[in-house]
Amino acid sequence: MSKKHNKLDAEQLFGHAAYLEEELAALKKVISAVPYEEKPVGQHSIIEMIMEIYFAQNNYYGPVIKRLFSDVQPEINDLSTTQLDPNISDLDESKPEEIIDEVIKSRTKLLATLNQIPKHDWERKGIVFGKKTTMLKMLDEMIQFERAKFKEIAHRVLVIDASRSMIKPSQP
Repeated sequence: MSKKHNKLDAEQLFGHAAYLEEELAALKKVISAVPYEEKPVGQHSIIEMIMEIYFAQNNYYGPVIKRLFSDVQPEINDLSTTQLDPNISDLDESKPEEIIDEVIKSRTKLLATLNQIPKHDWERKGIVFGKKTTMLKMLDEMIQFERAKFKEIAHRVLVIDASRSMIKPSQP
């Protein structure tokens, strides 16, 4: 894989990471119109999925990427020495817009940090929990995780919308 191709991939991934911030902003507009705390059997609620995105971004992917960049020979087997962000679960789940605002603020900070890392360093190698990887691969993994969560959220919203349209009040 050429350096030029790697740089293009990094730029594309940054664009995807920024786009996910836009997805959150769009979700914020409709979140109060859906039962965001409802938990189908064996599944997470919409608000829990949003909180999973926040937790993964702030307590796993973000810290791992930062350590891959800052450590001389990065080998990460635990994150216990990493300062974790405050627990989003302290926020009131009955105010989903505020939770989404926190996730957006956090994403903005992460994007600012990522933009400070020189593009040529994104292919720096390290070992994360026994697996060889790069910062670029970790960013891609984070985006794939978030896309999967947003897909679940979108599916849930569509199912809710479809069931609402099937149950229309009878006209007198």
